Amino acid sequence: ESHFVSMMNERARQIGCKGTEFVNPNGLDTDGEQTKTTARDLALISQELLKHPKILNYTSIWMDSVRNGSFGLANTNKMLKLYDGMVGLKTGYTSTAGYCISAVAQRDGMRLIAVVLGEPDKQSRNQDIAAMLNYGFAGYAVVPILDKETLPIVSVELGTRDSISVELSDDTPLLMTKAEAGNVKREIHCTEHAQAPIEKGDPMGEIVLTGSDGEITRRTLVAAENADRKRTTDIFRELLEYLLMKKRLLTVRFLTSM
Repeated sequence: ESHFVSMMNERARQIGCKGTEFVNPNGLDTDGEQTKTTARDLALISQELLKHPKILNYTSIWMDSVRNGSFGLANTNKMLKLYDGMVGLKTGYTSTAGYCISAVAQRDGMRLIAVVLGEPDKQSRNQDIAAMLNYGFAGYAVVPILDKETLPIVSVELGTRDSISVELSDDTPLLMTKAEAGNVKREIHCTEHAQAPIEKGDPMGEIVLTGSDGEITRRTLVAAENADRKRTTDIFRELLEYLLMKKRLLTVRFLTSM
């Protein structure tokens, strides 16, 4: 167990937690030792947990039963019924920590995390969390890297295919204030021709997003597929076919003119 707790603390440091110290796997105070954390650290831990999508399948359940229905379970996060878009994540309470929650809500493609600790009662906890989430949903929006733009097609020289499509290496959207979101402009810079061989993921250009205060971010455009290089025999065969076709055309033209 002590080794596992050591791994927990190391993992917390890896994801940026600066005020967290685990003393056991369950988080409860014991033998004079206390688990310590901060609201910011809990938000980071929650963000990491959300990389496993199945977690929301469980945290959004209102009621369920186990042991063939003989034991009922009720979600302690009552905001699932009180707040639009609430899907998790975890409530907590000890006499020292007070009423706590790491709350996750999502609307219109945007997911927000809000954390409060040390609340005097459940009502205060729920009111503060609702106020924080309302602030986020009212003032911020998710902005996609691509809006209505169409990514170009790159022609391939000396390849087994004539062209390849491109894609974003990272299509993670931006979180911006709604006022800033309306001013975003996009410029696509992409090579028109590339020489085979080309491997999926090779850089082909970039897209630059700018706002009222200048550049916001730039993302790399990469090849979305492979394009092998033609073999010498393939090039020779194509050249021979071209010459034979040209000879046939000349013959037809000669006979037509007679």
